[in-house]
Amino acid sequence: MSSLRKITKSPLFHVVLWMLPLAAVVWWAWNEPTPQWPNTPAEIAWVGGALLLYAVATAMRAERWHAILRSSKIEVGRSDSYGLTVVGYAGNNVLPARGGELLRIFLLSSRTGAQRRTVTGTILAERLLDAIALGGVLVVVAFGLIRQFSTPSPTLVAVAVGLMLVGVFVGLYGWFRHRHHAVRVVDAVRPMVVPLRPLLGWRGLVLLAGSVAIWVAEASVYAMIAKSVSIGIDLKAALGIVAFTNLAALVPGAPGNAGTYDAAVIWSTLRLTSATKSQAIGFDLMLRFIVFVPISVVGMGLLFLRYGGVDRLKAARAAAAPGSDAEAEAGTPGALVDPAEPVEATA
Repeated sequence: MSSLRKITKSPLFHVVLWMLPLAAVVWWAWNEPTPQWPNTPAEIAWVGGALLLYAVATAMRAERWHAILRSSKIEVGRSDSYGLTVVGYAGNNVLPARGGELLRIFLLSSRTGAQRRTVTGTILAERLLDAIALGGVLVVVAFGLIRQFSTPSPTLVAVAVGLMLVGVFVGLYGWFRHRHHAVRVVDAVRPMVVPLRPLLGWRGLVLLAGSVAIWVAEASVYAMIAKSVSIGIDLKAALGIVAFTNLAALVPGAPGNAGTYDAAVIWSTLRLTSATKSQAIGFDLMLRFIVFVPISVVGMGLLFLRYGGVDRLKAARAAAAPGSDAEAEAGTPGALVDPAEPVEATA
């Protein structure tokens, strides 16, 4: 067991695991014709429009985060909310396991003195809003696609329900036996729950409507890019592609979700449009160029010019070590605290 644990913790193991989906996509696309790239003035104009609209969608995401931060009593300037949003998305593109979220947590906590767990809660609120919006889009837009899957048998449904009931029973029994430990866990996660409270009121409805608008804007970006590679697509199909690809991208993995994102783009494009395999590959590559490259360049520039560069990145990685954040908040000896960051109060 110890040898297996060493293997799973090895960086080489993770690199191989991350490369498998990408290798599968490359292998599948290897024998397909070379994709056609945008080469007419109209197609190039679609690319330019997609770049501009994606910048608008990113600003909408930053404004949403700013609203969540302010409702959580975190005093932060709009420039930092916008700048760290771009840094965070750039970090997700170049770091594994959505490392950009860690950058946002660490850097905002350093600049405002807010507890890292509270900042984490604001990002969880973002993810919850995205999941609800994307789930709604997936159900409404892609219902016909979902019906293509085979219906599970009654026996399988009964087994699944039985396992869920057993899980609930085991959870309740574990809570009763170890409720004193559970209380400590609740106290530890309470700061993360605070930013979720506004989602239960009218502000939550406004933020949810804003989240839907963000995904409609992103779907429009996808539609523009599809038109630049001669794929006939409407907003409904674009929303379906966005829902499938971004739900796949929510799973932590390789930098930029290499492989998993690409497979989701190609698969959903072939299912929801009349595109050929070659066109779907070209669409995926253009999406990579428009959605990932510019924001990564701008975000890394902001990280180095405004937020401390490599030293802050190393400090963020060190802060992610097991126990380091909790020790820093408790002020215990030996805790790794960034010199520029005030020691946080115990939650």
